Amino acid sequence: MVLGRIIGWLILILAIVAAGSDLWGLYDTGSYHAAAVGEIWQRIDPGILTALRRPLESIGSGWLWDPMMVDILNLPAALTLAVLALVLIWLFRRREKRRRR
Repeated sequence: MVLGRIIGWLILILAIVAAGSDLWGLYDTGSYHAAAVGEIWQRIDPGILTALRRPLESIGSGWLWDPMMVDILNLPAALTLAVLALVLIWLFRRREKRRRR
């Protein structure tokens, strides 16, 4: 329970960093470009996407990679990370213990 909340909060911090990076690009260039999940993933580890693509293409005649994973990789990173973080924080929230009467 606690570990899920910690991971959720860390992902939320990453979402804020991604939004800050997008806003810094707006300030620096004067045009807004939201970084996609795939762009950030490519910067962090470019080889993993290639390694992940082959098994996903072999499952279900390739439908799992294109269009599903391609659509996910094209989503804005800040929004995607924020939604994932909030879902994790909500799923692993503290619940009130019910007392027996």
